[in-house]
Formats: sequence, C-alpha cells, structure tokens
Amino acid sequence: MSSRKLPSDGFAKVAVSGTAWIVSQSILNKIVTLLSIYIISLRLSPAEFGVAILTLSIVKFSVILPPLTMSDVLIAKQDNYKSNFSNLANLIFRIGLINSILIIVTAPLIAFFYSNYTFSILVGLIMVAGLRPTGEALAVLPLTNLRQHLLFKKIALIDGLVQFGATLITIILAFINAGALALVLPQVIAVFVKSYLYKKSQFIE
Repeated sequence: MSSRKLPSDGFAKVAVSGTAWIVSQSILNKIVTLLSIYIISLRLSPAEFGVAILTLSIVKFSVILPPLTMSDVLIAKQDNYKSNFSNLANLIFRIGLINSILIIVTAPLIAFFYSNYTFSILVGLIMVAGLRPTGEALAVLPLTNLRQHLLFKKIALIDGLVQFGATLITIILAFINAGALALVLPQVIAVFVKSYLYKKSQFIE
C-alpha cells in the first residue's frame, strides 16, 4: 500500500496528467489487442470466436456491481464510504459472490437456449466466466480509494500491464489449442490480478 502524500499541484494538473496516462494505456492496449486478435484468428475457428463472445456478453449482462459504476457512487458518498468501509467491503463481496454462484448454477439453463453451440463447452465457459463478478467485487473499494486520491497513474499502469499480460496468455492458450477458453480465461484472471494490485497500491490515510 502507498502512504505518500496527495498531489499538491492542483486538481487541474492532476486531472490532465491522470487523463493522459489512462488514454495512453488505453490506446496502447487497443493496438496490442488488435494485433493479438489477428494472431488468434489464425488459430481459432469462427465458432470458437462466437461462443467466447457469447459467453463474455452473457456474464457482462449479468454483473450487478460494475466496479467503475460502484466506484462513482461511493466517491459521491465518500463520508459514508469511509465510515462504513468494512461493512461495505463485506456487502459488496457477498453480492459479487452470490452473483457468481447464480451465473454458475444457471449455466446449464442458459446454455440450453443456445442449441447452435456445443452444450458442455458453453456451460464450462459460462462457469469460468461466472467467477468474474467476484473478482470485480473485490476491486470496487480499492479502485475507489485510488480514484478518490487521484492516483490515476497507478490505475493506468495496473490496467495496462495486467491487460497486456492477459493478451499474452490469450495468445499462448490459442497456440496450445485451448479453443474459446483462450478468450475467456485470461479476462477472468485479469480481473482478480487487478483487484489484488489495486488493493496493494491503495493510499493509506
């Protein structure tokens, strides 16, 4: 965890610097992602791409606590957020865990409605991706802390490095014939790694 003092250069300068870091990492990651998609397309079939995109879309639709949205809410209510930190942490984690359990338990039912894909593969992918809400729940409070203290550079570095690592894992899995899992598993791993790094980088009051 970080215990350095907050920036004293003014909010405008910090905001500009933070925006520059976030935009830069976003652009670089988009370039890397485009290159990786081309490489992966040489290894994965259209059907594997389709089932992976479907899986990620289903889980994204099912998420109850998007980290950035929840972070915005907590920053707006920061007095309550600080005074009820431990209670909020437990509540958010429980909601994320329940969200994951519901996705995993209902995976067979969801897959039943997509008969054009192999049932067992789609169920397995949804179950793996269903872990994501738990990872995202773990990220909410640490991310809120970093944003509240204007540590945008740290957020950008963590997001950029983790996504780059996830892209490399995706390429490796594609080349060892992991199929659609190559597109699903790395994104789940990335969420948990980000949550851990956000927590380790928090500002200590």
